Amino acid sequence: HVALNNTQGRLDVGTGCSGTDIWIAVLESLVSLWEMTFVLKFTIQHSMSCESVEFKQRFIAAHFASTMIIGDLFDLAQHTVIDIEGKTRDISKVLMWCCGIECDSISQLSKKAAEIGSVSSQGDGPEALREHTSHRPPFWQAENVTNLHVEDPETQLSNLGTLIMEANVLVYYVHAVLMDASSYGLPQSRARCYLLGVLVA
Repeated sequence: HVALNNTQGRLDVGTGCSGTDIWIAVLESLVSLWEMTFVLKFTIQHSMSCESVEFKQRFIAAHFASTMIIGDLFDLAQHTVIDIEGKTRDISKVLMWCCGIECDSISQLSKKAAEIGSVSSQGDGPEALREHTSHRPPFWQAENVTNLHVEDPETQLSNLGTLIMEANVLVYYVHAVLMDASSYGLPQSRARCYLLGVLVA
């Protein structure tokens, strides 16, 4: 209620990579339910999207009406950026940030690539989380493969535990849950680990 009152009834949402822009459609579909349940009247504004791949940028622009699309995740820490149209833009302050976390190493893709002599990206989940939250959104949502919660036998730490610890350092409370799309009437078996972060400060 407070967040929406401070933004004149507009829920500003940013998306952090292709796929997470689907949250715009999800949130828009929930607006009428929230209006009836919580007596909230508001609109969804897709204020910003970050995507480095050109054809995905075009897809987001065509289907999710993002006010601004930037091509580099690390630009989020800046006050102003050059968007994909070459315009200088102020980084939008969003109430909710929907992002993905690097999953090559988590999904064992890097290990398999190394076995066959292929080159694979070696991303850093905690580093990506720091960049995604550099503009301090009050809420953020992320999803990843279910291997996220599997513990490393040597360190006895999971990628999920590492991400939650990093989020706690950034003063976010995190709730994590495993869900499968097929459990909600969708014709697809897609089990994923979902995280919701809430800024405590």
